[in-house]
Amino acid sequence: PSAALQILLSWVKRDQLELRTGERLDRRAGKVKVDEVEVEGRGRGRQRMCKFNPSEFAAVVIDEAHHATAPSYRECIDHYCQNENCRVLGVTATPDRADETALGNVFDTVAFEYTVTDAIEDGWLVPIRQKLVKVESLDFSGVSTSAGDLNSAELAEVMEDEKNLHGIVAPVLEICKGKRTILFASSVKHAERISEIINRGTGKGGAGMRADCVSGLTPKEDRRRKLESFKNGDIDILCNVGVLTEGFDDAGVEVVVMARPTKSRALYAQMAGHAALRQDRRPSGNGRRSDEGRR
Repeated sequence: PSAALQILLSWVKRDQLELRTGERLDRRAGKVKVDEVEVEGRGRGRQRMCKFNPSEFAAVVIDEAHHATAPSYRECIDHYCQNENCRVLGVTATPDRADETALGNVFDTVAFEYTVTDAIEDGWLVPIRQKLVKVESLDFSGVSTSAGDLNSAELAEVMEDEKNLHGIVAPVLEICKGKRTILFASSVKHAERISEIINRGTGKGGAGMRADCVSGLTPKEDRRRKLESFKNGDIDILCNVGVLTEGFDDAGVEVVVMARPTKSRALYAQMAGHAALRQDRRPSGNGRRSDEGRR
């Protein structure tokens, strides 16, 4: 095949990009174009996408492919698939959606399936040990369901209640002391308040615990700095709102706190999976706990 037909278009999340948008690298297999669906599918990006001749592309690879049914993704897929010989490959660890939109609308077949259980049995992931904490004051009876998951505004109102905040933080401080922890919160205010309470040392075992939070509102440089501080051990508990759900890997994470209730199996798996990475299959753990100690 010609070099043009060896061009591979890969869409990845903005923070995962290692190349400048539109940059091309020569590889033994040909040329690679790395781009973002957010860039190609909006405004001027749409005009730029139309400059690329679909007949020059042999394959489209979509990372986090559970997003592929979204209109912005479909527009990009439809553009390149004007070439009837163009293949579409989707890769995702969570091949389902809370709104139950079928990925079969985009993909014809499942080429390969590898479950979390398979990865644990094969030794790529450590077994997950779950600890249930009951917060008596939590009441979700007034929270409705929207697009297959709990309504975000109504959920945030419940989780941000002062009594519920302390009911969550107290067991977190007790269970997570001395362990690198990421906490998934229900809203920006929820993450900020939990971080504030932890840093005040409120609750049993709170002394010495350091927390911070990141969200979509956190400036990029501040986010990078906080992630680096967490990696280096300067932050014990990193609270976040959606930021660490996708595209974040840290094999040193020992505990994941689910302070973001959800009906979505995919979202729950994404959050819980961050505590399952094996250190000996990832970059150096820098003297952190062994896999057995992290279970």
